[in-house]
Amino acid sequence: MPVFSAAVKPPGWLGYAAFRLTMGVYEPSLHVMSPFAVAPGDAWSMMTPKEPRPTKPRILRGEVEWWLGAPIAVALLTWGPYWVRNLAIGRKDWTRIPALAATVFDLTAYLQPIGQAMTGVVTAHLIGPFALLMRLIALTFPNASVPEAWFVARWMATTAALFVFAWCLERWSGVGRNMARLLSLSFWIAFILVLGMKPGFASWLFPFGVLGMVGVTIVGERLTKRRIISAIVWSAIALTSSSLYAWYFLFVAVWLGVTWFLWLVKNTPRVALSLAAIGSVSACVFAVVFAYWITLTPAGIVWIELTQRLSLSYTHMIFISGSVLLTMLWTVLFGAIYAVASSDDRPKIEVTGIAWLSLLFTFFHSPFTGHYIQNDHFRSAAAILSWFALAVIWSLVHQSPTTHDARRTRFIPYLTLFISLAYVIRILAAPYAWNRDFLNVLQLTHWFALLIASWLAIRWMQGKKPLETKTFATIVLSGSLLIGGNAMAATYFYEFKDLPKIEALIPVFNWVKANVPPGISICTGQGGEGFNIDDMLAAQTGRVVHFSHTTMYHKERDVALLDRLRVISGFFDAGTAGDQVNWQLLSSENQFIVCAQYPVQVKLFHALGLSEDRIDALIGCPRKTIDARWAYVKDAMDHPIRDMEAFKRVCPFVVVPNAKKSYWHLPDDYREIPVTNEIYVFASISTDLR
Repeated sequence: MPVFSAAVKPPGWLGYAAFRLTMGVYEPSLHVMSPFAVAPGDAWSMMTPKEPRPTKPRILRGEVEWWLGAPIAVALLTWGPYWVRNLAIGRKDWTRIPALAATVFDLTAYLQPIGQAMTGVVTAHLIGPFALLMRLIALTFPNASVPEAWFVARWMATTAALFVFAWCLERWSGVGRNMARLLSLSFWIAFILVLGMKPGFASWLFPFGVLGMVGVTIVGERLTKRRIISAIVWSAIALTSSSLYAWYFLFVAVWLGVTWFLWLVKNTPRVALSLAAIGSVSACVFAVVFAYWITLTPAGIVWIELTQRLSLSYTHMIFISGSVLLTMLWTVLFGAIYAVASSDDRPKIEVTGIAWLSLLFTFFHSPFTGHYIQNDHFRSAAAILSWFALAVIWSLVHQSPTTHDARRTRFIPYLTLFISLAYVIRILAAPYAWNRDFLNVLQLTHWFALLIASWLAIRWMQGKKPLETKTFATIVLSGSLLIGGNAMAATYFYEFKDLPKIEALIPVFNWVKANVPPGISICTGQGGEGFNIDDMLAAQTGRVVHFSHTTMYHKERDVALLDRLRVISGFFDAGTAGDQVNWQLLSSENQFIVCAQYPVQVKLFHALGLSEDRIDALIGCPRKTIDARWAYVKDAMDHPIRDMEAFKRVCPFVVVPNAKKSYWHLPDDYREIPVTNEIYVFASISTDLR
């Protein structure tokens, strides 16, 4: 019997291909003979659908590049430039990094407590719970230098930042996984690549901060579904995670409080009013108890004075800066978008808009709280929130049409577009990064995000077709490479330019680590214009060095630092040695910072004819306290008293550059230990060398 009857025509190539394609296993390159060229039975067997070939697991389809490639790439960016430089100069142990020039601001201030934590002794409280991490790294790599231990922590932190931020972007905005990873990578290149070179908000604190922020959005979702227990749990996660950095924590706490309050007012207004009353009374009781603790107990007095040395000041003056303007512009932009969005999209826009309003309040908290806590530090939260907002707008314009008449596009997106463009041009013309102002990386990152978001919003409101993903990716990555790549080039240019001067001191660093026990202090001077040997010695060895920057952050009274300055002035001519300006700055114990935070208001008050004392009172500048502290130290410099016993307690070791040797008048029982031709160490005869 023939295979095909007269009523059934054999399938042609097109039908066969369509059949195989619908089964999901058609391969255009597959060579198939005509069914009439073979035996009838074989013809039917060829048309029988094949079993689908097993697909590769998801982890093998693009995931390897992300989960394995990203850590490798971050490691190469962390260690690679130094290895290349070591190979270029012919260093045999090219994998080792014994010293850093610490080009990025504040890096030396963090390296010293990192070095202390590696030895298990911490006196400067700047790295908090990460001291345990550094101790574990030191135990794992016992021969690691302080910079090498930090590089391990930096690699771990910045890799985690890339992964955590991608997840948070996807979770918050609803963008696809690939787009979330693209935005996370772009932000990483622009923001973390350079600012993550130092501990702090852009490295090991960053993953915890963004997790706290996205936790607030999850709380909002849980409350909408009336899953109260889950909302409480996520509230605890958000607060705990963000608590490692005060400026992340305060923003998250305010935003979280607003989220809960709005939900309570909407659903249970009586409960909301009751909780508001209870909260007000509780806050008053807490304020009284806390005031008693910080004014009448020794531990409380030490705590409040340490906090003041970390720049807490008392003022009701409103804070104004470029980041405040940016926050206001984001707020009004989301207000304009909310007005034309569909009802389905408004909840997501509302959440992000409330976040910007909460951040604006944290910038403006001083009139309500009476405190200045370096309010400009909230700009780190503003930079992160800018990229969350950009992701929300990208998701919106690709998923929802506007309900607004395209012929009546609101002017607000144009306003934010032109202002952000002006700021981007202004920062790039600084010259950007090459003036060593690496904080401009932060400024440029969030203004760039506002620029792109404003452009997307304008196109969306006009009813234009959304940008292709490839076009958007090209724009965002190109901008990020301009921001981060340029800053990285400037950073390594200055780092490698200054590094030979630091490497010349490696024998001194090694001698100190070998002979000075952890916790024992060292005294030295600045070492010359543009080079602070005190900061470098503390940073590379982890020892307590007077007067490096970190000596202000010990848990002690303010007067302890002033008394050390007075004691050392009996044996060191700080004025003639060129250290007087540094000593005057130290004696202010960071209280001068608030005096320079209100330039606009000061100009206005001068124009109104107010006196300097009145202006200082209005902006919270404690100038009289600063002057009194300096007078206390200057009196000892002008009338030195040689208190031998006090000096030996403060300075059991003294590191003296040869150029500054004549300015030191050490006690007779200090022995001289030449370490290099340019650096000498003096130690009391009673001091035991290890």
